[in-house]
Amino acid sequence: MKVFKEIFDELAKQKDLFFRIKSRMVLREWEKIVGKRIAKHTIPQIKEDALIVICDDPIWLTEISFFKDEIKRRFNELAGIEVVKKVILKRR
Repeated sequence: MKVFKEIFDELAKQKDLFFRIKSRMVLREWEKIVGKRIAKHTIPQIKEDALIVICDDPIWLTEISFFKDEIKRRFNELAGIEVVKKVILKRR
């Protein structure tokens, strides 16, 4: 018998509504993905298959740019499916 998480993950792969819900659930874990220090200086958003990270300072934007691939990997790992295909950094 499948557990709820497995069923939800399968639905997220097939249905847009479940995909968006899954994305929002992972966004709530932002501090786990990037750590407390970076989380304090960023606001994450999901738009389609992109993770948009809004930084409060150009220095943080530069710092985070070195970790874009790692952030994408951790986000998708926590989601259990590929939610993010690209990370876009923006300055607030």
